Amino acid sequence: MSASTLNRPTRSKTPSTFFPDEDRAEILKTYGPAITRIQAGKITGTSERTIGRLIDAGQLKLYKVGCARALRLKTTDVLDVLEQVA
Repeated sequence: MSASTLNRPTRSKTPSTFFPDEDRAEILKTYGPAITRIQAGKITGTSERTIGRLIDAGQLKLYKVGCARALRLKTTDVLDVLEQVA
């Protein structure tokens, strides 16, 4: 049986509703626009190491914040990556 004859669901280009708008707004209100790897792990239910792997793979991007050059992730980026996986 070829792959073209299988009835596979197609992925839409719009994000899924894993996080409804109300939940996204609540997460942004709670954590703010920039979060640490530990906070990203709490939001996604994964470990800090898994978040690091996503960064290394290029699925998440780190940003330097402030003069201390603290590295942070955008909260919206983390939610978007989680929706792609879900």
